[in-house]
Amino acid sequence: MKLSLGRDELVGYVKHIIDAHVPDGAPVDVGRAVDVALERLERCFSRIALGGYRDDRGRATFDHLHGDQFATFVYFVANSAWAEFGDDRLAKKATLLNRSRHALLVMYDTILPDVFVIPHTVGTVIGKGEYGNYAVFCQNVTIANDLTTFLTVGEGVVFFPGVFVVGNGSIGAASVITSNSTVSYADIPPNTMVRGMSPQLELWPRKRDFLCRYFTPPYPGWEQD
Repeated sequence: MKLSLGRDELVGYVKHIIDAHVPDGAPVDVGRAVDVALERLERCFSRIALGGYRDDRGRATFDHLHGDQFATFVYFVANSAWAEFGDDRLAKKATLLNRSRHALLVMYDTILPDVFVIPHTVGTVIGKGEYGNYAVFCQNVTIANDLTTFLTVGEGVVFFPGVFVVGNGSIGAASVITSNSTVSYADIPPNTMVRGMSPQLELWPRKRDFLCRYFTPPYPGWEQD
């Protein structure tokens, strides 16, 4: 993967900004989590079609000054610190960094898929659930649970801006939740367009390929499109 900073420079940069955002004087060891995060980032970015995520040869690229890319990287740092090394302090601090710097809230123990994209992070909250690959989370999306139940999301689901989803329903693969819709405790079939507010949702078959904006094929539904 092509990096805008060398590995050691990146480690120093991450440590510096975490210390600046959470200046409690408690040291953090970010190197191990950064290494794992970079591996996960390469796997994710190599499938993203948006400009700046891959070079002309199709190689994944990571620019630490690209806000959306850096937010994804910080999530991977937080989740890797928690899942791989049991470092709750770093995990919490990295989560706070994403919240304050990118207006993105994804808890460090929320499991996002290997391949996803957040085109604009501002105002987005992604709660715990089961998420399939090729998920798209646009700005001001909220995915919530009721503390006891969680959402199940198939592969290739697009959440357009302003979407609010809550409860233990399911969203089938290659479905699209259109802007400003509210989906509450609903089960959405695969390949479905969704509009409106629960319980009066409008559902119709998805006929356009929306994922081509965000990912390189193959992805769910691309052959039929």
